[in-house]
Amino acid sequence: MGRIYQERSCAFVDFLGFKELVRNKNPEDIYKIIWELSDLNKAGREHLSEDMKHQAFSDNIFINTPATSEGLMELIGQVRWLALTALEKGAFIRGGVTIGNISQNKQNNILFGPALIEAYELESKTALYPRIILSKTAFSLLESTYDSDFLKQQLCQSQDGVWYIHLFYNSIKDVYRDWEKTFKPIIEQALNDNIDNPTIYKKIRWFAEYYNTTVEQEHASTIGLSVSAIKTLEMLPNDITIKLPYWP
Repeated sequence: MGRIYQERSCAFVDFLGFKELVRNKNPEDIYKIIWELSDLNKAGREHLSEDMKHQAFSDNIFINTPATSEGLMELIGQVRWLALTALEKGAFIRGGVTIGNISQNKQNNILFGPALIEAYELESKTALYPRIILSKTAFSLLESTYDSDFLKQQLCQSQDGVWYIHLFYNSIKDVYRDWEKTFKPIIEQALNDNIDNPTIYKKIRWFAEYYNTTVEQEHASTIGLSVSAIKTLEMLPNDITIKLPYWP
């Protein structure tokens, strides 16, 4: 019997800053980090369905689930926790999610198909920042299945129009009780580490502003925002800064 395509919900994710990781750590440390991040049972914090498949290669992971609204939501949940697990280690994830045809044979380590190409191109050409974006096909399936209030808890729409997975959604407190304080110093450190690298810095800045927006929405009445001393590398006035949350 010849090989056939299967329609699947697919996610292609890439770890930003992997080159710096390779330069600054020994091979054993790098292996442990990749192994932990590619261990989806650990990253997912929950039992995985038997029909979720994944394949890791270098600093990329490809995950796929059934091409149903339930399968797509399971994929989104898994990628979210993978991104948060990476963020704990100071790594940022960029990715693309779509629905389409793939052929995967894990026994022979063979993977190909139009959906893999589309998910990769979403990640590499469209996402731009540390976010996991959805294709029109993936978003349309969710929109036709779930109400808008539920989707607003799961997804965000960026100013450039794309929808991306909301990392800091309401159930994050089930795992990270003080998620704001957990991730704030990690983001600040990433900004400081890349102050002389404009390409990476602007990507982390986007993530910092996304984080800021979420914190402000969550705590506008109880936690004020102070102005950070971190400046952009562009020729901007001295009073234009990154705003990061402050806890007295």
